[in-house]
Amino acid sequence: MVLGPDLNLFDKLYPEDNFYHMTDCSALNVTAVRVYPHYDKQLKNDPTLEQKLINWEINTQQQITRLKDDQGILINDRNITLLNS
Repeated sequence: MVLGPDLNLFDKLYPEDNFYHMTDCSALNVTAVRVYPHYDKQLKNDPTLEQKLINWEINTQQQITRLKDDQGILINDRNITLLNS
C-alpha cells in the first residue's frame, strides 16, 4: 500500500483509522499499482466491500489489485504478476 501513489482509498473506506487527521494521504509513489491487502479476510468482515471498491474504481478511473492473505505481487515496470503461496 505505501509503495503506491497514495492512501486515498483507505482514507475513503476507513476514515476512522486516520487518527492524526492527516489531509495529505501521499504514499511513497514507487509504483502506480494500488493494492488492497487481506482482501479475502476483509470481504468476510464487510460483504459490501467489493461494491465499494468497484465504485471507487469507477469514480477515480483507477484499478485496485486485490490481494488475498496467501498472495503477493511482483511488479516489473507495468507488468503485474500475482504470486500465490
